[in-house]
Amino acid sequence: MSGSTDVSPSATASSTQVASETQQGTEDPEDLYPVLKAAAGENDKLPAEADLDDIDPASVHSLGSSAYASQFVAVTKDKEVCLIAWAIPGSGDGTPVNYGSPGIECEHVDDVVEDGLGVRVEPEKGASDLVAFLLPPDMEVGQVRKTVLAIPGNHEDLRPPVEINTNVDGSITLAMDTATADELGSIEIPRPDGTTLSLSEDSES
Repeated sequence: MSGSTDVSPSATASSTQVASETQQGTEDPEDLYPVLKAAAGENDKLPAEADLDDIDPASVHSLGSSAYASQFVAVTKDKEVCLIAWAIPGSGDGTPVNYGSPGIECEHVDDVVEDGLGVRVEPEKGASDLVAFLLPPDMEVGQVRKTVLAIPGNHEDLRPPVEINTNVDGSITLAMDTATADELGSIEIPRPDGTTLSLSEDSES
């Protein structure tokens, strides 16, 4: 997809087995991210034109915006779940900005249950490179916050090194610039089933 490089969250082997056993029969993306059930509204409009390829435009729903990113979830015609993320450009002073191209990553429902979605955004001028993750639906915000806020130097002030967002449907996204992602290497977050979700930026670029 234009403007993006695949970023692959991955679970441990035991998590892979548990996820596949406990989530068998989950086929509808709306079961994972309930915002997809809502009628699209004004807030769900994309901030700029983008090549959505086989994504159903009517399925696009906003997860919310933050200091780093404007993020959306959507579904392809083959019922894959997609994360669409734009890096927030500009100086914040109201000057018109060029959002450039988003990062887009789509995966089968079973893979999203296991690993979530991750994407790297390489925008036009005016915004930093960005790594964003939409976490699997079983992740609990309390544990995610505990893990992320324990990262040395992280905080909850404006534009923290790793930003945590609880979205309109209760889903959780993380966002950071690529320098932070490269420095951290991997973020290991405990899952409710006792296994671990490993988030890492493994782009070749």
